[in-house]
Amino acid sequence: MKNLIRYLHTSSSFYSTNFKQFQLNPQRWRIEVSLVIYRLPLIAPPMTEAERNFAQLSEIKDNQTSYKCDFELELEKDAVLLEKRKKMEAEGKDLSHLDQQLGVSSVQKRNEWSEKAQKLIKKYNLDNPPTNASMDFKCLKRNLDRKLVLAVRQKFEDAHTDDYVSPWILPQLMNKKGETLKETALRLLSLSLPSEDAKNPFPFEFQMYGNAPISHYLYRYTETMKDRLGFDGSIIFFYPAQILHSNKAINSWTEVGFNPNKIADYKWCTGEEFDKIVGDRNYRNAFKSVFVE
Repeated sequence: MKNLIRYLHTSSSFYSTNFKQFQLNPQRWRIEVSLVIYRLPLIAPPMTEAERNFAQLSEIKDNQTSYKCDFELELEKDAVLLEKRKKMEAEGKDLSHLDQQLGVSSVQKRNEWSEKAQKLIKKYNLDNPPTNASMDFKCLKRNLDRKLVLAVRQKFEDAHTDDYVSPWILPQLMNKKGETLKETALRLLSLSLPSEDAKNPFPFEFQMYGNAPISHYLYRYTETMKDRLGFDGSIIFFYPAQILHSNKAINSWTEVGFNPNKIADYKWCTGEEFDKIVGDRNYRNAFKSVFVE
């Protein structure tokens, strides 16, 4: 950890105008890890007016200039056979040979595909996806066309009072001696989330990429906190954790029961919503790349 503090101290020279006065004592700084838990968009966002116009023009041009696909040729062939069958049936002729040629017609296949498509649209509400106004902040099924990040109000064991709850932050945990940062991140994930046998367990898994954090943030304690905790401040290292989902899990996403001993409250936020509830700009800037969509 001393080498880690020394690296941070050196890297600060590139942006700190008061580098000579900004000295870090490794023994006086706490190492903490924070998780950026996020859900990727599940559906494409609505097209803009310009995109819709371009899509319509492209479809018209495609229909005018492109060759017909095999399925379109089958539709035309089946249309001729169906018309022939209709005439033969009216004349009372044998239809067995013609029915063998038809088999499962392309029209039937097209109707079956359309029915399946309508069921999916209705099941996932794709024709009218949920918006901020229609979904609760605690429901992960909101804003399906946006990236969402978990913001929490957290409880800490070393807080000055038992009922203290932090302002809106990312989940964080102090690093133990001899523990790697990645191990701390995994421990934070297991402590914050409900267990598999809980009433509302997560219906999905998480993926953390790589062993190195994506960023870090330094903040100094107040004099009162320095005297009580024995540290000048904390160095927080951020790890992204992506939610891995399946079609089965999407339909069951509801309010999740986080560990009440660690998480007092939580919200699934878009980038704009996160900026409104988290006031420290430098803190937000430390991991702003995660909000890129």
